[in-house]
Amino acid sequence: MDSTQQHLNAYMVTWKLEREFGGMTTVCIQRAAAFAERYGSAAVVTFPPSPQLDQIAAELVQRGKLSPQGARTEPLCVLGGA
Repeated sequence: MDSTQQHLNAYMVTWKLEREFGGMTTVCIQRAAAFAERYGSAAVVTFPPSPQLDQIAAELVQRGKLSPQGARTEPLCVLGGA
């Protein structure tokens, strides 16, 4: 079976998403972009809820740091953690 035809729920987990970040977060969002490109979507999951999360994600997409396909970010509570 062609792996590009499979559906996969991919979640990349990082503590928080900020406008400026270091190496581990960079790898996290690059990996989300790779999964999104291959499977159509991927989410970057963060732990602390932030009212600015959508705005930060939009800015990162605009700057080319976050893939539009992987731009959906979800607080951990969406996955049943809170």
